[in-house]
Order: sequence, then structure tokens, then C-alpha cells
Amino acid sequence: EKLPLNPAGQGMAAAIAAAHNAYCTQQNTSNPKTVVMIVQPGERNQMDQRKLEHWLWSNHNVRLIRLSLAQIAQQAQIQEDQGCLILKNHLEVSVVYYRAGYSPNDYPTETEWSARQLIETSLAIKCPSAAYHLVGTKKVQQALAAPGQLEHFLLPTDPPVTQVRQLFAGLFDLDQAAGHNADKAVNDAIASPHAFVLKPQREGGGNNLYDQQLVDALQSMIPAQRSAYILMERINSKPRTGALVRDAILRAGPCIAELGIYGTILTDGPNLELYNTVPGHLLRQKLLGVNEGGVAAGFAVLSSPKLV
Repeated sequence: EKLPLNPAGQGMAAAIAAAHNAYCTQQNTSNPKTVVMIVQPGERNQMDQRKLEHWLWSNHNVRLIRLSLAQIAQQAQIQEDQGCLILKNHLEVSVVYYRAGYSPNDYPTETEWSARQLIETSLAIKCPSAAYHLVGTKKVQQALAAPGQLEHFLLPTDPPVTQVRQLFAGLFDLDQAAGHNADKAVNDAIASPHAFVLKPQREGGGNNLYDQQLVDALQSMIPAQRSAYILMERINSKPRTGALVRDAILRAGPCIAELGIYGTILTDGPNLELYNTVPGHLLRQKLLGVNEGGVAAGFAVLSSPKLV
């Protein structure tokens, strides 16, 4: 009873189904509809993807098919008179759910870029939209942390900006335009590398630079190269004793954890909210001293929070 319920997968399926139904209502065409999940070729991380496919069908009677960007380029086209995204088997795509497309490695040729452009210019609902995709990048997070930016997004009924900012770790601009401030941040990081992490515009784990690697990188970069990174204050969580199992091997010791909250939102334009829920959470745990935190990348494992 101290482990909170976590119907995150079912909740995400419900949100995608809501988007599918909204599309079907607005685009009243006779074509059979499907959700498309964009995946990497030879995808190894299939289990949660397949469960989402199952929940969509069993709980909502919504079909989902998994395609790579290259397959989209081969199999899809836009119906000129209506703007719908149609597959060769005459299925009309209601929602495109990106489980790939977040890394430059997902776009090895112009074929993949053409597929992305085809999707984005169609009427299919995108999850995430291009705007939401960009908001999740580290560079935009850095921009939102700058003085005067949060004020654009908080309502008078929201907590004061000063309280919200207390939850932010330090994010430091390394762009050349930052001038003296960028140089000071670099010098501080070189002097105390254990207090910082250097992050490129990448997701999925295995890309960040810590400790001596951070020092070596900053000392070797010219100012123009530094702008591809952001410098972040390192978060030092309080460790607790835990046990991790990976590849049937048990490891125990001091651990730190990171809790993420899932949110789903569907809007029609900037002002009309159709669906907004918090379906569940994700708790990642890793041994103290492990820098990276990706589960699929092999650095952390999934865990459960205990309510106290």
C-alpha cells in the first residue's frame, strides 16, 4: 500500500487514443485510420512500445503500426486535396508518435529528413509537435532559466517566480555572445569540475561530460565550439542503500534516484485544451558514483517510490 499505483502506460495509451479520436472527428474521411509509432531500424527497446500497442487496441480499439522514418518515406504520401497522410495500404495516419527522431543518428540520409518533413506538413497529429520537441532541448531549458523568461509563462495565480526558480539547477550560457559571463562559467567549471556537468544537445544517456573529461573538453574547445553545449550545476542527491538487478546480477550499495512525472496534453491551437492528465511516474535508480542515468543505455534501472 506504500507503493503508489502507476498506470503510466495505460494513461499514455488513453492520451494517444484521445488524439486519434479528435483527429477522426475533425477529418471525417472514409479511410480507415491508424496511429503510427516512429521507431529506429532494428529497434531493441520494444517491450514498452509493444505494451502501448496492446493497450491502444484492447482498451480503445485503436490500431498502431510501427515504422521507421525510412519506411515512412517509402510507404507514405500526402493526399493533395485534403492534406492527410496516407500509407500504401490505404490507411490514413491519425497520430504520429515519435519514439525515434530525437538524435542526428536518426537522420543518416536525406530520406529520413524528407520523411520528417512529410509528416510535419501533413494533418496528422504529432506527438510531440515540433514546438514541443524543441522545448525539450537543453538549449531551450537554458534559455528559460535566464532572468525575465519565466515571467512570460506564469499566471498571477501561480507560485511566485522566485519560488519556482529555487527548483532550478544552475544553467550557464557558453555562447560567444555571453562574453565575460561565459568565460567565468568555464573557469569556474575547470576549477571545480565535480560541481558541474557539460551537456550537448543529445538525449538517451552516454553523452554528458564529467570531471576530468569536462576539464579536457573545455580546455580544448574554441569559443565557437562551446556554444554547442550547456554547462549545468551538478545535482548531488542524498544517497540511500538500494539493490539493483541487471542481466540477472544483483548489485547493492549506496544509490541515488531520479523521479520523473509523466504528463499528457492535447490542444487545438494555443488556447483550446482538449485533454490534460498526469498518468504516472518513472523512477530511475543507479549506484552512487555512476555519472550517466539512462536505463536503455545501461547506466540505471527502473525502481518504485515508497511513500512514507
